Amino acid sequence: MKITSLVLSSLSVLPLASALPATRRQASCTAANAIQRKEYSDLTTDEKLAFISAVKCVQSLPSRFAPGEIPASENLFDDFTAVHIDLSLSIHLSGTFLSWHREYLRLLETVMHEQCGYPAGLGIPYWQWTKYSAATLELSPIFDGSETSLGSNGSPDPNGKPYELTPGVFVPHGTGGLCVERGPFANTTVRFGPYPNSAILTGLPANWTQPNPRCLTRDINPTIIGGFLNAARIAQLQASENIAVFQERLTPNTATASGGLGAHRSGHIAIGMPMMDFFASPQDIVFFLHHAEVDRQWSMWQDADESRRFSYNGTSTVLNPVGVTPEVSNSTVITFGVLGDDMTLEEVAYINQGRYCYQYV
Repeated sequence: MKITSLVLSSLSVLPLASALPATRRQASCTAANAIQRKEYSDLTTDEKLAFISAVKCVQSLPSRFAPGEIPASENLFDDFTAVHIDLSLSIHLSGTFLSWHREYLRLLETVMHEQCGYPAGLGIPYWQWTKYSAATLELSPIFDGSETSLGSNGSPDPNGKPYELTPGVFVPHGTGGLCVERGPFANTTVRFGPYPNSAILTGLPANWTQPNPRCLTRDINPTIIGGFLNAARIAQLQASENIAVFQERLTPNTATASGGLGAHRSGHIAIGMPMMDFFASPQDIVFFLHHAEVDRQWSMWQDADESRRFSYNGTSTVLNPVGVTPEVSNSTVITFGVLGDDMTLEEVAYINQGRYCYQYV
């Protein structure tokens, strides 16, 4: 796949913010006024409770779809899943993956700020993959089941079976598998999916919009956490020499017995269903913490060498088949349905100028 790298001089970078429409422009962004995205365990008790309250608020806001358009989408939080499902075959395993999910996070963050009273200086927290070992993630502030957590692991499933990632490639079952029964998101109902991975090649079933209500489940997987989200693998990710290698180490096109899961896919598998659902994973709020870490890793990799800022690899179609959609570039447009305006990849290249003003701390 062709790698596109548009290197701008230090002088040509600066007009980016002023070239944007006023509604997409931030004032001068500094460390003092940037939104702070913190690791979840670094939030204070009040900050954790504010985040939980804001998420529950989004879950109570009305859907933006027309009545009956997406029957499974009963509220605005569901809309985020519906849009993700609908666009999945453009925004995954493609050249738009990183850029699209950066704006997707901002859209949820904006709703939380503008409609749900979330403190203006706080952003979506992130789950730092290397902060928790295989033995400690389930006991972490994210998953310990306390009132300040995002709910517990699922209850243990005595009949849990290994997961087949691709034909002949299995990983062991985790330590949960059944409903989340403790913490603020216990007894949460999810309505989309599950969708088979085969839909990546065949397309979604015609009835994908119909509700399938069931409890939120989790299956925290120590094998994946210890083997694929460790410090050595993340250091290797940051050492990637170009965007193609970075993307391959983050999300390879195939999982192999030799360990080709990549950090992004590993994070999904480490939590179990519905996070493992290629299409409907945003139904678990942990999706957004996981993707904040993906965005943090990408922003650190970009910041390490300014020539990487406008580097892209791939097309706007899943698995990048030749001749279906063009190679992406600064002018490639990404869409967000009922959630927000169309964007170009150029508009989302910086987290601290132009459209955005946030930092990871």
